[in-house]
Amino acid sequence: MQVILYILLGITVVALTYLFINVLSGNRKQHHSFQKELKERKLQKKAEEKTREEKAAEKAELKAAMKEQKAKWKEEDAAYEASVKVRIEELKIEVAESKLKLDALKLTWDESKKYQKEHPTEETSVEADEQAYREYLTVHERLLQKLRIEKDRIGLYRRAERWSKRGGRLRRQIFLNRQYYYLVAPYTFLFFIFTVIPVVMSLALSFTYFNLLEAPTFIGWENYMRLFVDDKVFTIALKNTAILAVVTGPLSYIMAFVFAWLINELKPLLRSFMTLIFYAPSISGNVYLVWKLIFSSDIYGYANYIKFKCCGSIDSDCWFPIN
Repeated sequence: MQVILYILLGITVVALTYLFINVLSGNRKQHHSFQKELKERKLQKKAEEKTREEKAAEKAELKAAMKEQKAKWKEEDAAYEASVKVRIEELKIEVAESKLKLDALKLTWDESKKYQKEHPTEETSVEADEQAYREYLTVHERLLQKLRIEKDRIGLYRRAERWSKRGGRLRRQIFLNRQYYYLVAPYTFLFFIFTVIPVVMSLALSFTYFNLLEAPTFIGWENYMRLFVDDKVFTIALKNTAILAVVTGPLSYIMAFVFAWLINELKPLLRSFMTLIFYAPSISGNVYLVWKLIFSSDIYGYANYIKFKCCGSIDSDCWFPIN
């Protein structure tokens, strides 16, 4: 009897799904004409397809061209980085010479200020020395900026930018939207550490004998054979889980979609009322749990705990009633 009910339930789900898809797809004749046109397109596409040998030759030619282009890009990058490194070394020498000259101008300016303090009545070249120092400071800062620019040209960011430009559209989009991947990276890392790795480890341990005290011993499929052959509870649990998955999965999702669709077609006032009716059970349950936690009729309730601290009594008359 249960098997017949399960079969009828499955047939009902399949029929409802078919009717729902048929309604969404429109007229049946149009659906058949679309299928016929699609088949004709597939046949035409097959007729226009090239032979396997031609495809293999084109694929090999494309791989050779890509390999040649990558080698060319590698040579260009090596030559570009070599020229940039030469320019960096030249700028370093210029910056060092400029730093010596700047220090000399600063020393001259400091001596002029010191001499002016010691001989206030005499004329000094403090203003001229200061002006010369500040003008050359601008020149020195420009040299430092040029050095930073040259170093940035062979940095990791510029290499990644060139790499993205030489790839496909997906690679370029990943580089342009890299900040989003930076935001997702922490969650991805934690998900991989605490979800993916434990699942893989448990799958590997399922083929071993492991009692938490000794090292795992590989036993092959013995655990699965014992589970499916000797354990009767597991087969019952598996059957109940499958039934629950069928009922709560496709059936509940389809019903939720249909009800949401029907409610959305109602007038605004009636739509709000029906939405309240559907959401009232879940909302009321959460409200009950929150207020029960606050007004629990013992010292574990937040309100009663505060009152106990205020009145200093453990008498039951001191509690707030839960009702």
